Amino acid sequence: MVVLFYSLLCLITVEVILRFLFGGGLSWSEEISRYLFVWLIYFSISYATRNNRHIRVSMLQQMLPNLFQRVILMLSDLFFLSFSGVLFVATWVVCAYNEKVGNRAITVNVSINILYMAGVVGFLLMFIRLVQNIVWKIRHWSAPLEVYENFEGKYFPDNELCFALDGDKQKMLSEEGGCNT
Repeated sequence: MVVLFYSLLCLITVEVILRFLFGGGLSWSEEISRYLFVWLIYFSISYATRNNRHIRVSMLQQMLPNLFQRVILMLSDLFFLSFSGVLFVATWVVCAYNEKVGNRAITVNVSINILYMAGVVGFLLMFIRLVQNIVWKIRHWSAPLEVYENFEGKYFPDNELCFALDGDKQKMLSEEGGCNT
């Protein structure tokens, strides 16, 4: 995401400098910038899903007992999982159609699927992240609600579903029957 963001930033900066200081620009920079932006968005959505940092309204949910909060969180993940699966298939169909008819980008003359594959990859990554979140919630069903919810990915390390945590978090999980690593 960082590479995509800084590539986008550099390309747009060069284009602005060329247009305002030299009176001309690159014919392909706007289209490449759009592609970089779309890929950045899909990777960012997957990252936000991994860390449970998506937009949500939780006022009503917080007024319910813990059991109902857990059920609502699990159902929302399952709904989002099915939504991501449907959109993954839909973007795959769009890519297959574009490959069949040979659609090309206008200014850079590459397959338009470079743009549409961002959706395929993005929804696949979201699907994987949601499965990880659902597994996390199943494994930590009886943990405190803060651990179960795992808002902002506090208890979700970089590369594992069950983790080695620092002292206080490890103690809290082991007391609640959570992860024993």
